[in-house]
Amino acid sequence: MTLPLGDISKQWRMLASAASVATSTVAMAIHAPPGDAKSFVALGAFFATATAGLVYVLMARYAARRHAAVWTIAAVGALGACLWLDQAYDGLWASHVGAYQGEARLVGDELTRDGAAWVDQHPNSSVNDLLFDAGGVTERIWTRDGILRVRSRMRAMYFVCAPLFALCVLSTVQAVFCATRPGSAPAAEASGSG
Repeated sequence: MTLPLGDISKQWRMLASAASVATSTVAMAIHAPPGDAKSFVALGAFFATATAGLVYVLMARYAARRHAAVWTIAAVGALGACLWLDQAYDGLWASHVGAYQGEARLVGDELTRDGAAWVDQHPNSSVNDLLFDAGGVTERIWTRDGILRVRSRMRAMYFVCAPLFALCVLSTVQAVFCATRPGSAPAAEASGSG
């Protein structure tokens, strides 16, 4: 039996509203990589919504009071991963994104021959200084492959943030739900189910 199209749309909207908390948090807390920010946010929202759907399946299956500890561990793990990923992304942003004429520009992790010579002559130059000296043409200083590598890393990290935030939010909600369910204490419920 297949789900009617209208029901699929309704389910997706429900999941999207649950994922919107994660998506809006990511959009406010983490700059999208330089480029088309709207498409990054939209794709991040899709990943968060898909994650919310998968987590929702688990939430429906594991909703007893005895599952509170597992959901708490999942929430703490997701929170730790969110914090680590945010710091790693910020480090990547700080070292590989500069500004040229008020616009964020992504730079690479490998210098061209001319770029290396320029950096040797000006060892204390910042990314912004190098962009200015290159007239905003990043490939004068950094190799194309180096720029593409950094772009891929930043995109991957950004796209992992949204599902992780969704997992953290939903796991926290489920941990609270399970822990506050009426009924017997978790130890009594666990021993009664054996």
